Amino acid sequence: MELNEEIYRIKSLLTENTNPYKIRVISEIETDRGYCVYYLTESNDVIGVVTLTDLNKVLENKEFNNDVKFLHENYDKSKNTAYLHSIVVESPFRKQGFGTKLVKECENIARNSGYKYITATVKKNNIPSQTMFNKLGYTKYNSNDKKDLFILSID
Repeated sequence: MELNEEIYRIKSLLTENTNPYKIRVISEIETDRGYCVYYLTESNDVIGVVTLTDLNKVLENKEFNNDVKFLHENYDKSKNTAYLHSIVVESPFRKQGFGTKLVKECENIARNSGYKYITATVKKNNIPSQTMFNKLGYTKYNSNDKKDLFILSID
């Protein structure tokens, strides 16, 4: 292989694997709402957002609906658990893996913050999110007529 062909091959490999999107993490898990994680394009347009909060703060907060509290009933690991919620990926960016990347970033934040588990509630009719959490190794812990609670051990 000529040198120019090899350079072209290496450049194309580098270009293929370059992610043109930036992750921006704001806030801290100790705040009321926890971390917010955004994926941004180079023009600072938001691709998606997710929030990660200490589970005990969620369970004590009146802002969260009763489904979340009911689904965590009898869950005995709340002091070591972060709750992943408010996942949104903008329409043009769906089905491209950004939801997975947002969730994985939250797992890293939770792990680095000393949490052992992550929980997430997903509407039963949200098949893409249900599928994503299953693929990421989350297991269904509890259900009601509207939502399923998924749990992942991250230690």
